[in-house]
This record gives sequence, C-alpha cells and structure tokens, in this order.
Amino acid sequence: MCTLWQRLGRAARAFHLTAKGLFLVEPKRFDANIAKAEARAAKRAAAVKKRKQCSDPTDQPPAKRAAAASPDAPNVPIPVPISAPVTTAVDDPSLDVSDELDDTDDIPNDPLQPHSLASADKTSRAEYRAERRAAYAAVVTHEPGWKKQLKKRGADRLEPALDDFINAPTRQPGNPCYREPIMIFFGNDKTVSTHMQCRSDLREGCPRCVVTDSEICCELCSPDEFSEFARVDILKAKAQAPRSRIPKYVADPSDMALRTALHSFRKSRAGEVLGPLHYRKHGAGSIMSSEVLDRIADCAHFYKIQSTADLARETDWHRIAEDGTKVLAVIMQHRPPPGPAPSVPAPLHSSNTNLPLVSTPKNRKCGKCGQSGHIASNQKCPKYSARGSGRRVSTIENTPCTPTNPNTSRSTPPLSPSSFAVTPHLQSCLPFRQITNAIPYNQSPISSYSNNSPASPFRFTYNSQINSTVSSSSTSPYMYPPPSRYNTE
Repeated sequence: MCTLWQRLGRAARAFHLTAKGLFLVEPKRFDANIAKAEARAAKRAAAVKKRKQCSDPTDQPPAKRAAAASPDAPNVPIPVPISAPVTTAVDDPSLDVSDELDDTDDIPNDPLQPHSLASADKTSRAEYRAERRAAYAAVVTHEPGWKKQLKKRGADRLEPALDDFINAPTRQPGNPCYREPIMIFFGNDKTVSTHMQCRSDLREGCPRCVVTDSEICCELCSPDEFSEFARVDILKAKAQAPRSRIPKYVADPSDMALRTALHSFRKSRAGEVLGPLHYRKHGAGSIMSSEVLDRIADCAHFYKIQSTADLARETDWHRIAEDGTKVLAVIMQHRPPPGPAPSVPAPLHSSNTNLPLVSTPKNRKCGKCGQSGHIASNQKCPKYSARGSGRRVSTIENTPCTPTNPNTSRSTPPLSPSSFAVTPHLQSCLPFRQITNAIPYNQSPISSYSNNSPASPFRFTYNSQINSTVSSSSTSPYMYPPPSRYNTE
C-alpha cells in the first residue's frame, strides 16, 4: 500500500494541477472471482474426500487373527497383519484456493460492476473503520495469520489494506470510496491539521500544511470524470500470414531487367521525395533498401506478389501506402503472371445416358499356330501339348549309352577302330565306369581317317575308379586332356 500510494502521489505535486491515476489489477483479485475459485476448490475437496472414503481401510472387513502356535512348534515368529494407517483430515496443498485463482479460463478480463455485486453488511461507518483499523494494525505489530498461511501453503494473497482497496465496492457500507482504506491505513481520518501552528501570523494558517479535500475523489465518487477509462475488451491481433519461403533459383533476363527497373525507380523516387541535397546525403536506400529490393525481385520470380497486400506481407516495406501501386506496376511490366493453361475440349458424348457401356473384347492370337481366337494353352490349338504330361530326366547316370552307328551318320565318315579317339562327345554320352574294353588312341589328327597311321594303343582299366590320363602333348585338335585323377597304366 505504501508503494502504491507513493507512486500515485507523485502524479501531480502542484496545487493547480489535477492528475488521474490508473491502477491495473488482475481479475483473480476481485471478490466475485475469488468466490468462484472457492466454489471450485470446495467441489474438488468433496470429490477427493469421497474418493478417499472409498479407499479407507476402516471400511474393509477386519483381517483374520493369527492362530496361536502350539508349544511343540518350532520357535518361528508369527507374521502380524499390517494395517494401513487411518488418514486424518489435513490441509491438502492441491486444494488451495490460489491454484483455482490461477486458473483463469472462466474468469472475465474485467471485474464486475459495483451495482451487480453483493452489498456489504449493514454496519455503520464507524464500526467498519474500527474493525479495519485493527486488522491493519495487526499487520504492523505482529505477524498475522494470513501471512503464516502464505508461508505454509504458498498462497498468493495481498495485504488486508490493499485487498480492501481493490474490493472497496463490495466491502464498504453505505457509499463506498476507494480512498477509505487508504485514509484508515495511514490514519488520516484522525489526524489533526497543524497548519495554524506552522504559520500563526496568517489568518488561514500555512497554505502548504493545510489538508484540503480533492475535487475529484475516485471512480466510485465521481464516475463521470473517469468515463474515458471505460472497461473494454482488448481485441487480440490476428496472426499475420508468414512470408513465403523462396528457394534457390537461376535468374533469367526478365529477373535482371526487373532489378534494373527497381534500381532506377528508387533512384528517381528518392530524388523526388528527398531532394538533391538529402539524396546525396542519405542515398536511395532511404526510400527502398537493398534487402527490400532483393526480396521483391525474388518473390516476383515465383509470382508471389500480385497485389499491395502481398507486397506488404512479403517485404514489410514502409512506403507501401505511397509507392506500392507504382512498384506493383513495375513488377507486372517485367514479370507478368502466367496466363491460364489452355483448356482441352471435352470429348463429345452421346446424349443418351441410359445405354450401358459395353467393352469390346480384344482379339487374341495364338503364339504357336498363329491363328486368332485362342492362345497356345487352349486345347483348340492344333499344336496344343499338355504341360507336365511326363517327367524328363537328363542325368548322365540314368541315360543309357547308345553308341552312334558310323554307317547311319551323314555328317561324319565311318571311322575304323584304330582311328577312334576319345572326344568330348564320347565323354558326355558314355559313362567312364562302363568303359571296360581297350580303346586305341591315335596321336595323329582325327581328320586324316587313315587306317595305316601309327597308333600307340593303351588300355583303360575299371576298378573302383577309372584312373588314366592322356598326354597333354597330343597334337589332335579334338582331344581334351582328361582330369588329373586318371593315371596311365
């Protein structure tokens, strides 16, 4: 209270001046909102109490008593059932009224009018002053109870004098006044003026020490004088749309022409607005900075500026009201918006919409016989063959060796036994473990087909495994050396 009254008293010190002080108070400090918070706290306390009663162990059935041990039983301690302690009614910090006051969802931004609040008790002005003076004096003499609760529970409460000053319309009897708590707190209602003792030579006493009443008291006493401080709800400013994010791009000739035109515009406009002297001193940047110019060029490349509103949102230029339309004309001259895409005419449909849509089947063609109307897997095909009709095995062990008859071969002339050679074809058709007879080998080329060619016969023997090799120095182009696991006998 002392700090507040000191600040308000410094508004005007001269007697011929009149000052008005405006004290802003949070809505949760008013009695109407405090009553709502207390109602919510009481409702929450009742819900918590009901929940605790449901979980109270005293309502549960009593625990079974432990049976006494027999004398012959071993010395084993008997477990005693542990019961939960009975909870007593204590102050729950979570049910504090200050927490309800901090929740300002349903609290109005402005306090209620004095005529809509409940009136104070029908007490006299003298009784009210005596009661409040005792309460204010208790704050100075000793620590009051509300301050102890402040330390104990962390409640955010005001001192009684300041609380009465805020809620003067609802707590004072008769005609309330905001000055009444201040006069009681400082004792001005009982203070006797000493202006006659200060200047006894003057008939009216000391003009400086005399206590005079203010012509304008407060909002409750003189409401017409404070009509200009009407309580209104401050409209929240709408969030402005964010600026566009311009990605990196490669400037084309039209972008460079736009930048050149913007440079020329701000130069000529600076000369017109500032004059030659100030133009040489401040430059063209005072009309349009380089950052704004670059931003305009970047946004114009992606056609982000189509109106003065877009120009204000994208650039935040300070001369949009004066030169916004001129800059917009320069942008439209060099970077006009693209025209609409050419519309493709819709195909003409029949007016009769009741006819069902029938899809024409595609004429299929067979891949084997080449005829139309079927595919290769259809039985109508002349060259149809069932898939998977037999199992074909092409292993060497299951394939019997069928030697080729030289007389029936058309491409190969008959060979004599002396000119027969081991060839890859023979190795693939004739398993090695079936070779038990002697096979002559001729070192001369097989293309000679001569019966008189010298031969160096040798034998392959079959035991558990055939081991034989052929010399790698053979000059026959049709001979491949056998694997190294064969040994010459």
